[in-house]
Amino acid sequence: MIRVSDLFATSFDGSEKFELPHYANEDVLDDMLVWAHTRKASDVTITSEDYAWADIGSMKHRISTRPISSMEAENFARIIYGADTAPALIQSGRDMDPTHEIRNMTATRDLTPLFRFRVNITGCRIPGGTGISFTFRSLPSTPPEVRVLGLEQEVLDHIRPPLGLNLVTGPTGSGKSTLLYSILRHQMELPTASEKLLDYSKPIEFVFDGLQFPHSFAIQTEVGRHLRDFDDGREAAQWAYATRNSLRRKPEIILIGESRDKATFAGCLENCLTGHLTFTTMHTVGVKETVRRALQFFDGSERRGVATDLLSTLNIIMTQRLVPRADGQGRVAIREYLLFNRFVRERLVEADHEDWPRILGQIMAMPRGERKTISKTLKESAYALFEEGIIDDLTYRNEGNL
Repeated sequence: MIRVSDLFATSFDGSEKFELPHYANEDVLDDMLVWAHTRKASDVTITSEDYAWADIGSMKHRISTRPISSMEAENFARIIYGADTAPALIQSGRDMDPTHEIRNMTATRDLTPLFRFRVNITGCRIPGGTGISFTFRSLPSTPPEVRVLGLEQEVLDHIRPPLGLNLVTGPTGSGKSTLLYSILRHQMELPTASEKLLDYSKPIEFVFDGLQFPHSFAIQTEVGRHLRDFDDGREAAQWAYATRNSLRRKPEIILIGESRDKATFAGCLENCLTGHLTFTTMHTVGVKETVRRALQFFDGSERRGVATDLLSTLNIIMTQRLVPRADGQGRVAIREYLLFNRFVRERLVEADHEDWPRILGQIMAMPRGERKTISKTLKESAYALFEEGIIDDLTYRNEGNL
């Protein structure tokens, strides 16, 4: 049986290192990233005058045999950003979020033809001056099958209403994008589905290359690269522009990679109100906090009207976290979710929207046999894993108190 932890991490004792030559050029950087990727590192951090670090399993490990020099780090910035001006831009206070792709020249039918990384490049203090720090997030080429992730069937059965808003939430590194893309892959692989999926992300974290869908297809657009609002250079404006663009392209499903501001979230609501199923992510933990954060995007004069729109469009909110396995073999997912069915809507419509988080907490705290909707709390999810011996008592108590 394939476990969700097999996708994100594996055991690694840190004794093995990547041998850095006297000078690390582009080929050496790529070799080190591939080396970390094949050991299922979720992230690699490279900083001027420091060793390279990787997150493997639930621990951070030094993976290089020597520190990376400032000169090497500056060259890495030029390579990844694609311009000689990259080090100067970083030192001026600008950060960058490019993608980095590595062709696998020895690829066969059994190997991925491409290694992909999401990168953040930011200036930082180092002893004696200013350096550059890189965070590489490994991006699997193809989303895994949803069965591998162990997604609850009761969620999967209600993930495709004719229209509405599905929110997948969690902290950075919680696997929410993996879960989201796996759900979309599952939907498009159904022989009865006929979907045109528009994916707006930055960067595009998963691709569907090589997958065959009977009657569905996906078009993926990187915001800021393939699509830009030339009249407004702000980050928020680019996402709002993407949501407006989606309405002109006759989709069945719209994916907005992340709702981090008012304009983007308002665009998601507009998509739903015009008859489209929309998926998006938020950096929140739990159903109550997600609703609270969504409403806080808007000021007091707008919030009442937005609350009405939100209540009429919400289909499901699902939070995922990855926690350490008791055997030390990587991490496992715990989830919280709530289906916004007629019962939930009737409870909320009668209340002031400021009370919604409290009411949602009450609904989810009801004994499972008495609940009138589909839901699960993080505590219930963690307890089930604790009972099976998959997580230990300390992890269960920490997660159960969220």
